[in-house]
Amino acid sequence: MKINLSVIEQIESSGNPLAENKASGARGLCQITKICLDDYNLTHPKKQIAWDAMFDPYLNRLVAAWYFFERLPHFFSAFQIPPTLENFLFAYNAGTRTLRKYLQKEIGMPEETRRYIEKYKELSK
Repeated sequence: MKINLSVIEQIESSGNPLAENKASGARGLCQITKICLDDYNLTHPKKQIAWDAMFDPYLNRLVAAWYFFERLPHFFSAFQIPPTLENFLFAYNAGTRTLRKYLQKEIGMPEETRRYIEKYKELSK
């Protein structure tokens, strides 16, 4: 399965490397959150990235790629979650905890996440 990070960038920031979400604090092209960067830094003790560096397109993409191609597959494997495109996009948009609640039928899919998945599919055509 392939995730197109260029499409993620368009959805998340409209391609603006200086984008910052005032509500969540997410930054940069792929709208990396502080918790995601902290997780990256925990798993890369010799390659620490500062929070302010999330406005750097290269570093923002690096963290996003790590999350999509290393972190989420590990999480999916640990919790026996099918590695579908929808599950990757759901987890990126709404978080892994929300994805697990959805898969366990504790909650419905958030409307924002449904639109996010649809937009990704539309822009990927």
